[in-house]
Amino acid sequence: MKELWYHEQGDRSWLVVTRNTITHEITSVELARDVARSMGRTK
Repeated sequence: MKELWYHEQGDRSWLVVTRNTITHEITSVELARDVARSMGRTK
């Protein structure tokens, strides 16, 4: 499952976190802005 997380206590960036909802294992973390850019979005 992909979720959008806000890193409030750190650098205040938005993250796209992919995790297993049963085991809670996080399998990937990407900056949301990078994901948006890869999809052709400019803002």
